[in-house]
Amino acid sequence: MVFQNLKKWAMLACLLGSGLVAASEDSLILHLDKRLHFSKHSDSAFIQSFENRDQSYVYDQALAIITYSHEKNLKKADALIEALKKVQLKDGSLYFSYYQDGKSPYPLEGDKRFAGALAWLALSLGHYQKAFASQKHHDFRQ
Repeated sequence: MVFQNLKKWAMLACLLGSGLVAASEDSLILHLDKRLHFSKHSDSAFIQSFENRDQSYVYDQALAIITYSHEKNLKKADALIEALKKVQLKDGSLYFSYYQDGKSPYPLEGDKRFAGALAWLALSLGHYQKAFASQKHHDFRQ
């Protein structure tokens, strides 16, 4: 039961500003799908955190990974993980957010690398591994 509640919570948290909080689970997934932007040159994707911005926050990316893992949607969960692996810095860290094209406003706006966002990513990878019985992204390095 906790596993199912986390899925719904992750969807709701990811879409909090969308006005769909009272919508059905299927409606929430459809809306999340609309915010998923695949790269034109690869099988990676970023989630659009806000409808009026081109930015994806690592936290929202992690929530979407949790949601798609619970939905057993391997392609979309993999695409979200691959996008973050591609923008990972040489020291293994990630900036707080990225644009849909994989560029980041950082470090120009300050060197923002928050442990909390990375903790959510680690949690999402655990959900991915459990949902798909996979060690594919066990080593997150590029």
